Amino acid sequence: MSEAYSVYMSGICGSGMKPLALLGSKMGYKIFGSDKALLNINHPLHRIFKTYHIEAFGDPDLNLLEQSDFYVYSSAIDVDHIERKKAIELQNQNKIQIFHRMDFLNYLLRNHEIQLVVAGTHGKTSTTSMIGWILRNLCLNPTIIVGGTPKYLPHSFQMGNGHIAVYESDESDGSFLKSIAKYRLILNIDQDHLNYYGSFENLIKSFYKFSLDCDVCVLNNDDLELAQFPKKSDKTYIAYGTHLPPQKFYRYFFLGNLASNNVLKFQIYKDDNLFYDSYNEGIHFKFPGSHFLKNGLGAIALVFSLLLEYPSLSIRSLGNEVTHRSSINSLIRILNRFPGVERRMDYLGKINGIDVYDDYGHHPNEILNVLLALREKYNNRIAIVFQPHRYTRTKELAREFAKVLEYADDVYLLPLYAADEKPISGVTSELIGRFVRKNVHYIENKDYDNIFFQNYDCVVFMGAGDISQQIREYIITKRPLQNVL
Repeated sequence: MSEAYSVYMSGICGSGMKPLALLGSKMGYKIFGSDKALLNINHPLHRIFKTYHIEAFGDPDLNLLEQSDFYVYSSAIDVDHIERKKAIELQNQNKIQIFHRMDFLNYLLRNHEIQLVVAGTHGKTSTTSMIGWILRNLCLNPTIIVGGTPKYLPHSFQMGNGHIAVYESDESDGSFLKSIAKYRLILNIDQDHLNYYGSFENLIKSFYKFSLDCDVCVLNNDDLELAQFPKKSDKTYIAYGTHLPPQKFYRYFFLGNLASNNVLKFQIYKDDNLFYDSYNEGIHFKFPGSHFLKNGLGAIALVFSLLLEYPSLSIRSLGNEVTHRSSINSLIRILNRFPGVERRMDYLGKINGIDVYDDYGHHPNEILNVLLALREKYNNRIAIVFQPHRYTRTKELAREFAKVLEYADDVYLLPLYAADEKPISGVTSELIGRFVRKNVHYIENKDYDNIFFQNYDCVVFMGAGDISQQIREYIITKRPLQNVL
């Protein structure tokens, strides 16, 4: 039936749009789309879209839009955008059906009986990728949709057998409340997107509402706001954290303990009674960062909650019910083989003997976690090259950014990446830099030569804009200086 429908997508290169376009094409829809990023003839998505028989271009094509059955947009596409305005006109004439990106995701997954979703201010992509990895290695053949690029899914998605799906949500525009997933994991709540919510209190209320409309909700009990969520007696709550809660809030609690060798061991309590101890088993990855280990514990807790409700799936994939010790140990061993995600503590190699990392972090807590992980790994000087992302976020969190950037020895600030936002007077990278009490250097895009003639152990490039593309292109130009592992 899908072969009868054509879909036109505005902003098709967006992190949330691209995997939907690829999945839609794989499911038999004819996909068209536009994105100004495709004005760059060397953009890698030109080749990928062509492989999936997707017609995508830099400039809008209203003729193709008029011939399409569905129109899909994200919140990055303003209501005055030429394509969205045309689509509204066509919808008023009953000639097209309009979907927000999240509505289209629900439409594509409408026949998936089991859906799992990950929410939180940060860590969603890596944690969703971990869950997909576990389910995939359990031979459950899930549909997987992520906003980044797991190293086992180069195109950010997998089309499964139509039974199980896992994806990450987007709280930035409130669209995560449209999720129909019955198994939900919430990682954290931090101040972000307050231009949309108006206040931190409204953001918390939205996450709380998100926690209610599901069968099972897995919460990070170390997060202050999540720990204070009122619990409904008719719901199943499972939680994880590094401290036992004082009251019997949770059906199961995963208690983590970070060992000195960067291994996270854990115990599981059922109704305050210990029934599992990992002992010599533990979560460990080949990439640094204790926050990844904790997110991994959340991933195991969500998969555990699913297999708890579907014992037949557990017996088929693990040989026992998931509460059996051998089953939990198997989940740990599967997760420990997780290869990682591009742009999440992604090691790129060496330039002039300096280790180079790339990370998507664009929120103060994300930056802090990365710098703390690097401090665990390196004894000497660390530098960060940071590209602030969005005027609104920079205005709201300038002091917080400055505070965490000081965990590096030297700070390099690139020009602010607007992400389609309109400029705000006085909001630039300098707004952050004036609060940093360390060495601050303001540099232009791709002007990195001087950095790699300093005495650094490592340099991490961070931001959600085009900084990743910049450093990767730069490394190619500096190939003679580089020693890539």
